[in-house]
Amino acid sequence: MENFRLKHVMNIRISGIIIPLILLLFVMLSIFSENTPRQSDFLKGFHGGFQAGLFLLFEGYWLLSLIRSVLVLKNEDYRRKLYIKETDERTQFVMMKSGAGFVRLFLIILAAAGLISSFFSDAVFFTLLGVVYAVLLLKLVLMLYYNKKY
Repeated sequence: MENFRLKHVMNIRISGIIIPLILLLFVMLSIFSENTPRQSDFLKGFHGGFQAGLFLLFEGYWLLSLIRSVLVLKNEDYRRKLYIKETDERTQFVMMKSGAGFVRLFLIILAAAGLISSFFSDAVFFTLLGVVYAVLLLKLVLMLYYNKKY
């Protein structure tokens, strides 16, 4: 249980560094993306919305992770419940069978590649966006299947 607490202390420190970096990166990319030529206003708005949504997603993830870690440190009952939930063997087995760790990493890499490609090629950007949606759908189907099966 002490290792679990230390893990969340480290998570608070990492979140305190990453959250401002994400904001800084978003501001820098917003400034940079204004100078890139686009064929139409629709594509410019679509790329801007994708970038804002992606950064909002990352920012929200780290912010929720920070809030959860603070709650773990302050509330003993919540710490116990979360520890039981995270160390549940059935949940770990379902995550392992569905390849959840690899899929999460793959989605992060694809989203970053989509963000970068939005500055260069619309065709590559929309292709990567379609792949992200397909992988998300596959992850959802596998999680539902293995949750029902086991």
